[in-house]
Amino acid sequence: IVVKVTSLADDGSGSLREAVKQGGRRIVFAKSGTVRLKKTLRINQSKLTVDGINSVVTITGAPVAIEDASDIIVRNLRFRKSIDDNLRISGACRRIVIDHCSSTSAGDGALDITIDYDKPKQRPADITVSWCIFAGTKKAMLISNADNISLHHNLFLDNEMRNPQLHDAKNFDFRNNVIHRWGVYGLRARAESTGNVM
Repeated sequence: IVVKVTSLADDGSGSLREAVKQGGRRIVFAKSGTVRLKKTLRINQSKLTVDGINSVVTITGAPVAIEDASDIIVRNLRFRKSIDDNLRISGACRRIVIDHCSSTSAGDGALDITIDYDKPKQRPADITVSWCIFAGTKKAMLISNADNISLHHNLFLDNEMRNPQLHDAKNFDFRNNVIHRWGVYGLRARAESTGNVM
């Protein structure tokens, strides 16, 4: 099922928030522009693709949070100036792809992949982040308590730290990425993380 976002409003008929309330669909945008979120936009339905391929869509103001969902693809979108993380993947997420997106000027992380701290045994797993730009953010990316993470062909630019920071990340693969003009440090792997840096 293909569903079109026809409104750039935060909520209501035709909005992105309305479109993600059901799974089993591919969401596209009928128009270009900026979606200004007033609160966190939660994606907790599975088998969902959010694709900005035929439009230029920027999401700003508040986080987009993928929570306890599986088989999610987010691609060809721009995330800007959230008051917290621009984009977050947490909890028992499985088979998530973030592709050809850019995330800049976040209040906290440009993209964080972590456990749900209220349910710490549910680790996100099988996540791919590819061909993305993470820039101009103090803490670019935290990957904490997660398994089977692939990051390839991404650009980390002008971030002070966490390019990314891997904390108890098991079986990560960090391949063909560029980390440029970091401040405090580039990539950091700690807390018994295991994986490849190529």
